[in-house]
Amino acid sequence: MNFAAINSLGASAGSDDPRAKAAEVAGKFEEIFARQMVETFRKASVDGEGGGMFGDAPGSSTYSSWFDEHMAHHLSSNGRIGISDTLMSYFERIKAIPTEGETEGGQLDATV
Repeated sequence: MNFAAINSLGASAGSDDPRAKAAEVAGKFEEIFARQMVETFRKASVDGEGGGMFGDAPGSSTYSSWFDEHMAHHLSSNGRIGISDTLMSYFERIKAIPTEGETEGGQLDATV
Protein backbone atom coordinates (compact mmCIF):
# COMPACT_ATOMS: atom_id res chain seq x y z
CA MET A 1 0.00 0.00 0.00
CA ASN A 2 1.26 3.49 -0.84
CA PHE A 3 1.29 5.14 2.60
CA ALA A 4 3.21 8.18 1.33
CA ALA A 5 0.33 9.00 -1.01
CA ILE A 6 -2.19 8.62 1.81
CA ASN A 7 -0.16 10.83 4.14
CA SER A 8 0.08 13.56 1.50
CA LEU A 9 -3.66 13.71 0.75
CA GLY A 10 -4.50 16.71 2.93
CA ALA A 11 -1.22 18.51 2.37
CA SER A 12 -1.65 18.87 -1.37
CA ALA A 13 -5.25 20.11 -1.32
CA GLY A 14 -4.65 23.80 -1.96
CA SER A 15 -8.07 25.43 -1.69
CA ASP A 16 -9.28 27.48 1.28
CA ASP A 17 -12.85 26.30 0.63
CA PRO A 18 -13.48 23.32 2.95
CA ARG A 19 -15.86 21.65 0.45
CA ALA A 20 -13.36 21.93 -2.39
CA LYS A 21 -10.53 20.65 -0.20
CA ALA A 22 -12.66 17.73 1.04
CA ALA A 23 -13.73 16.88 -2.52
CA GLU A 24 -10.12 16.88 -3.71
CA VAL A 25 -8.98 14.66 -0.84
CA ALA A 26 -11.96 12.30 -1.31
CA GLY A 27 -11.19 12.05 -5.04
CA LYS A 28 -7.53 11.28 -4.39
CA PHE A 29 -8.48 8.67 -1.81
CA GLU A 30 -10.81 7.04 -4.34
CA GLU A 31 -8.02 6.97 -6.92
CA ILE A 32 -5.59 5.36 -4.43
CA PHE A 33 -8.25 2.77 -3.54
CA ALA A 34 -8.90 2.06 -7.22
CA ARG A 35 -5.18 1.66 -7.89
CA GLN A 36 -4.84 -0.88 -5.08
CA MET A 37 -7.87 -2.72 -6.45
CA VAL A 38 -6.56 -2.77 -10.04
CA GLU A 39 -3.10 -3.87 -8.90
CA THR A 40 -4.56 -6.68 -6.81
CA PHE A 41 -6.78 -7.87 -9.67
CA ARG A 42 -3.88 -7.76 -12.13
CA LYS A 43 -1.57 -9.71 -9.81
CA ALA A 44 -4.29 -12.26 -9.06
CA SER A 45 -4.82 -12.90 -12.77
CA VAL A 46 -1.25 -14.05 -13.44
CA ASP A 47 -1.41 -17.42 -15.15
CA GLY A 48 1.48 -19.83 -14.91
CA GLU A 49 5.03 -18.61 -15.21
CA GLY A 50 4.46 -16.16 -18.07
CA GLY A 51 4.69 -13.13 -15.81
CA GLY A 52 1.15 -11.90 -16.33
CA MET A 53 -0.14 -9.29 -18.78
CA PHE A 54 3.25 -7.72 -19.48
CA GLY A 55 5.48 -10.78 -19.22
CA ASP A 56 8.50 -11.04 -17.00
CA ALA A 57 11.05 -9.23 -19.17
CA PRO A 58 12.99 -6.21 -17.93
CA GLY A 59 10.69 -3.20 -17.79
CA SER A 60 7.51 -5.21 -17.34
CA SER A 61 7.04 -3.82 -13.82
CA THR A 62 7.10 -0.30 -15.30
CA TYR A 63 4.33 -1.18 -17.74
CA SER A 64 2.37 -2.86 -14.95
CA SER A 65 2.68 0.25 -12.80
CA TRP A 66 1.58 2.54 -15.64
CA PHE A 67 -1.36 0.26 -16.37
CA ASP A 68 -2.46 0.29 -12.73
CA GLU A 69 -2.10 4.07 -12.49
CA HIS A 70 -4.02 4.85 -15.68
CA MET A 71 -6.79 2.34 -15.05
CA ALA A 72 -7.23 3.68 -11.51
CA HIS A 73 -7.38 7.26 -12.77
CA HIS A 74 -9.95 6.34 -15.41
CA LEU A 75 -12.09 4.35 -12.97
CA SER A 76 -12.07 7.03 -10.29
CA SER A 77 -12.49 10.03 -12.59
CA ASN A 78 -15.67 8.80 -14.26
CA GLY A 79 -17.55 8.62 -10.93
CA ARG A 80 -18.59 4.99 -11.23
CA ILE A 81 -16.95 3.79 -8.01
CA GLY A 82 -18.68 6.34 -5.77
CA ILE A 83 -16.30 6.37 -2.82
CA SER A 84 -15.67 10.12 -3.06
CA ASP A 85 -19.43 10.83 -3.16
CA THR A 86 -19.95 8.63 -0.12
CA LEU A 87 -17.12 10.36 1.74
CA MET A 88 -18.54 13.80 0.92
CA SER A 89 -21.98 12.74 2.21
CA TYR A 90 -20.36 11.43 5.37
CA PHE A 91 -18.37 14.65 5.87
CA GLU A 92 -21.61 16.64 5.54
CA ARG A 93 -23.48 14.35 7.91
CA ILE A 94 -20.87 14.69 10.66
CA LYS A 95 -20.68 18.47 10.02
CA ALA A 96 -17.00 18.32 9.01
CA ILE A 97 -17.84 20.46 5.97
CA PRO A 98 -20.79 22.71 5.20
CA THR A 99 -23.49 21.24 3.00
CA GLU A 100 -23.83 22.53 -0.55
CA GLY A 101 -25.32 26.01 -0.46
CA GLU A 102 -24.16 26.72 3.10
CA THR A 103 -21.32 28.92 4.22
CA GLU A 104 -18.90 27.80 6.93
CA GLY A 105 -21.09 29.39 9.63
CA GLY A 106 -24.04 27.18 8.72
CA GLN A 107 -26.01 29.94 6.96
CA LEU A 108 -27.42 29.46 3.50
CA ASP A 109 -25.30 31.13 0.84
CA ALA A 110 -27.48 33.47 -1.21
CA THR A 111 -25.04 33.41 -4.16
CA VAL A 112 -25.67 29.74 -4.93
